[in-house]
Amino acid sequence: MNPTDRADILRLEQISDLLDSFQRDFGGMTRAAFAASPLHQDAATHRLMHIGEKTNHLSDDLKARHPDIPWREMKGFRHIAAHAYERVSPDLVWTTMTGRLGPVRDMVTAELGRDAERAAQDRAGLDPER
Repeated sequence: MNPTDRADILRLEQISDLLDSFQRDFGGMTRAAFAASPLHQDAATHRLMHIGEKTNHLSDDLKARHPDIPWREMKGFRHIAAHAYERVSPDLVWTTMTGRLGPVRDMVTAELGRDAERAAQDRAGLDPER
């Protein structure tokens, strides 16, 4: 495995952990409860910002395999959350964390599965490029 692939896998694992934390910490929360809790809003915004930062540093090859992921928008959210925080609305954060992370989760799962398959082939002495 080359260094770029290793870096991608590390970032994907970190993104997976962040996605898991949304389910763990916000899974039973209602929109009204979220809107009434600046603490939860800040935590969710911070996690989305981290996901945007991690995805921004994924390789171009990985991104090209998943053209359906809104890479540019994720980077844009991260930029706004980091530098123009007052422009981030609780509604945008809620909508993003409850309705837009599914495809990202699917991509992460697919890529980590691809890596596990490649590692199994390596252990078996098979050339995954054949």
